[in-house]
Amino acid sequence: VVILRSFINQKTEQYFLLPLSISGYIATPLYKGQKTIVKQVKEGIISLSTSIRKGNFGEIVVDLDFFEKGYKDIHINKVNSIDHPNYQGIDHIFQDEISGQYVIVETKWRNTPISTT
Repeated sequence: VVILRSFINQKTEQYFLLPLSISGYIATPLYKGQKTIVKQVKEGIISLSTSIRKGNFGEIVVDLDFFEKGYKDIHINKVNSIDHPNYQGIDHIFQDEISGQYVIVETKWRNTPISTT
């Protein structure tokens, strides 16, 4: 397994455990809501004033990125609000419906350590 480490706006780290592919997508209410949150953060309407907001913003960006690449999200805890409460567990699980491969993503705000569990 190859681990690819990348940065979103140099604030959040992602660890991808499988290769990625790109395909089409259809907008869902969750996607539309997440796009609105990202737009409002970029416009300064929503501030990333707390660690929870920063972490949620990172998770939203990851969801949008994979959704726009055509992956099916199969994780249970989807962030639908900038103030979404914290939870324990895997942040993201996506499936490439063409290849059947899974991608597991753990999103962390830069100052948050990654634990080994």
